[in-house]
Amino acid sequence: MKRQVAHTALAVAAFGLLSSSFAAPAKADTASDIAMLKARLKQLEAQVSKDKKEMKETQAKNAKNGAQVAAGATNAPPPVFVDLRKGLFVETEDKQYAFKIGGRLFVDGGGIAGPTGNGWNGNVGFGQARLEVEGKMKSWFYKMQYDFANS
Repeated sequence: MKRQVAHTALAVAAFGLLSSSFAAPAKADTASDIAMLKARLKQLEAQVSKDKKEMKETQAKNAKNGAQVAAGATNAPPPVFVDLRKGLFVETEDKQYAFKIGGRLFVDGGGIAGPTGNGWNGNVGFGQARLEVEGKMKSWFYKMQYDFANS
């Protein structure tokens, strides 16, 4: 039992000696680390403030250029609206220009059962086939049709 107490006391003494020998340099390292981190923090804060200043200058420059572009944008063509529900219809946003391409196709057909009963013998023809283009240009309206079936 005396040996166990002696070993335990020796282990506690060794642990105390080791921990005390590492504690002093750790404090010195910690102080130098803190000083180094403070210096780095000052550098980063200076960089952030520089970046913020540059960003504000760039935004001001872009806003000025954007106003100039907006002033010159009156010469740009307006956006267009495209609809495919009833042919091809295209119209500008200001409704000054528009055109529509469409047409008609009438198909006639008929037939009689063949004498052998193998199928239908018949005719198919186009009663009307028209291409149509209509639209407007400012105050002018136009409409053109061409009939292909009778040509």
